[in-house]
Amino acid sequence: MGLANLVPGISGGTMLLATGVYPAFISGIAEMTTLRFRAQSVVLLGSIAVTAALAILLLA
Repeated sequence: MGLANLVPGISGGTMLLATGVYPAFISGIAEMTTLRFRAQSVVLLGSIAVTAALAILLLA
C-alpha cells in the first residue's frame, strides 16, 4: 500500500483490493470507528499502517 501511494495514479486502496485485503481493511476501520476493538482488526490495521509507513519512508 505504501509503495502504491508513491506511484502517481495508483492508490493504496487499489492495491488492497487487488490483494484481497480490502474487505477486511474496511471492516477493521468500521470496527475502530465504532470503538469495537478486536485483536484481529487491530493487528491487521497496525500491520498495514506500519508497512505502508516504512515503504513511504524508505522508498520515497
